[in-house]
Amino acid sequence: SMKEFMIRDEPAFKLRGKMKRCLSPDNLWCVEFTGESYNEEGEVVNESTYQFFLEDEHVTRMAQGLLA
Repeated sequence: SMKEFMIRDEPAFKLRGKMKRCLSPDNLWCVEFTGESYNEEGEVVNESTYQFFLEDEHVTRMAQGLLA
Protein backbone atom coordinates (compact mmCIF):
# COMPACT_ATOMS: atom_id res chain seq x y z
CA SER A 1 0.00 0.00 0.00
CA MET A 2 1.10 3.57 -0.63
CA LYS A 3 2.17 5.81 2.24
CA GLU A 4 1.45 9.51 1.70
CA PHE A 5 2.59 12.31 3.98
CA MET A 6 2.71 16.10 4.01
CA ILE A 7 6.18 17.43 4.80
CA ARG A 8 5.45 21.15 4.55
CA ASP A 9 2.06 22.84 4.20
CA GLU A 10 2.30 26.63 3.81
CA PRO A 11 0.05 28.96 1.78
CA ALA A 12 2.86 29.62 -0.73
CA PHE A 13 4.49 26.17 -0.80
CA LYS A 14 3.59 22.53 -0.19
CA LEU A 15 5.89 19.52 -0.11
CA ARG A 16 4.40 16.02 -0.16
CA GLY A 17 5.99 12.61 0.00
CA LYS A 18 4.75 9.24 -1.25
CA MET A 19 6.30 5.83 -1.02
CA LYS A 20 5.25 2.34 -1.94
CA ARG A 21 6.91 -1.02 -2.28
CA CYS A 22 7.52 -2.14 -5.87
CA LEU A 23 6.13 -5.48 -7.03
CA SER A 24 9.54 -6.70 -8.15
CA PRO A 25 12.12 -6.97 -6.78
CA ASP A 26 10.51 -7.06 -3.35
CA ASN A 27 13.29 -5.03 -1.66
CA LEU A 28 12.70 -1.98 -3.90
CA TRP A 29 10.71 1.14 -2.97
CA CYS A 30 9.33 3.90 -5.18
CA VAL A 31 9.86 7.18 -3.27
CA GLU A 32 8.38 10.39 -4.65
CA PHE A 33 8.66 14.01 -3.48
CA THR A 34 6.40 16.69 -4.99
CA GLY A 35 6.80 20.42 -4.34
CA GLU A 36 4.15 22.98 -5.35
CA SER A 37 4.44 26.78 -5.32
CA TYR A 38 1.29 28.91 -5.14
CA ASN A 39 0.48 32.53 -6.01
CA GLU A 40 -1.59 34.91 -3.86
CA GLU A 41 -4.81 33.52 -5.36
CA GLY A 42 -3.90 29.99 -4.27
CA GLU A 43 -3.20 28.76 -7.80
CA VAL A 44 -0.32 26.40 -8.50
CA VAL A 45 2.39 28.31 -10.41
CA ASN A 46 5.12 25.66 -10.32
CA GLU A 47 5.26 21.94 -9.57
CA SER A 48 8.28 19.65 -9.41
CA THR A 49 8.25 15.91 -8.79
CA TYR A 50 11.30 13.79 -8.03
CA GLN A 51 11.01 10.01 -8.12
CA PHE A 52 13.59 7.55 -6.84
CA PHE A 53 13.76 3.76 -6.74
CA LEU A 54 15.57 2.76 -3.56
CA GLU A 55 16.37 -0.56 -1.93
CA ASP A 56 15.50 -1.18 1.74
CA GLU A 57 18.99 -0.23 2.94
CA HIS A 58 18.86 3.10 1.08
CA VAL A 59 15.47 4.01 2.54
CA THR A 60 16.85 3.21 6.00
CA ARG A 61 19.97 5.28 5.34
CA MET A 62 17.84 8.22 4.12
CA ALA A 63 15.63 8.08 7.23
CA GLN A 64 18.65 7.87 9.54
CA GLY A 65 20.31 10.78 7.73
CA LEU A 66 17.22 12.95 8.05
CA LEU A 67 16.93 12.23 11.78
CA ALA A 68 20.66 12.58 12.58
